[in-house]
Amino acid sequence: MNIVCLLQVLFWTSLTTLSLAFGQATVPEEEILKLILGNYNDKARPGTVTTPTVIVDHTLSLLRIVEFGPKTLTAEVWQALHWKDPRLIWTPRSYHGLQSLSIPADSVWLPDVVLYNNGGSEQGQISKVRATVYYHGMVYLVIPSRIVSYCDSSTPNDQGDVTCQWKFGSWTNNGLKVNLTNSRPPDVSNYEVNSAVDVLKVDSTRNEIFYECCPEPYPDITYKLTLKRKG
Repeated sequence: MNIVCLLQVLFWTSLTTLSLAFGQATVPEEEILKLILGNYNDKARPGTVTTPTVIVDHTLSLLRIVEFGPKTLTAEVWQALHWKDPRLIWTPRSYHGLQSLSIPADSVWLPDVVLYNNGGSEQGQISKVRATVYYHGMVYLVIPSRIVSYCDSSTPNDQGDVTCQWKFGSWTNNGLKVNLTNSRPPDVSNYEVNSAVDVLKVDSTRNEIFYECCPEPYPDITYKLTLKRKG
């Protein structure tokens, strides 16, 4: 092999090696994160000039009743929320067809939805929960929670039933800034039967409250549980 052929072989071998190395270093998820989070401010609500209201859907899955005391109800649930953030948009074909990402939830704006009749609830640490973000800007978040709510079970009805409520709403935003919706009834498909209490019914309603001070609506999602002690 003459020197010219040898140089050509070395050149193309080096070029191929460099291309492979560059290809291995290209991580589509990293490139998308640079795009959508490079100048992202998670303190800014994702309402735009043309669409100022952020619609947040709140649904709930009941997993188990932990304790049904005389004044409080303790249960484990999954809270599911989803909303659109127009800052979290990318074109999949520019990123090897990638259509979704799983990212730490506290790296994006989160709706301040809380349980109003909270009796000491424990919500999964947001820093350890991951959200799924889709290329069209939809964010899906499932939060494992232990709900402790005030519920007086000392005065059941004639059938021995007690109705408890969980009322969720935004803590600081009115309905023109964060509008809550409830797209499906509560899910009980994963519920673990309790040996001490029967869950007779679980349903949900969306409500709007207007206060004398303010013209804006204040929406909430209220879940009602009809319970009955066994024995």
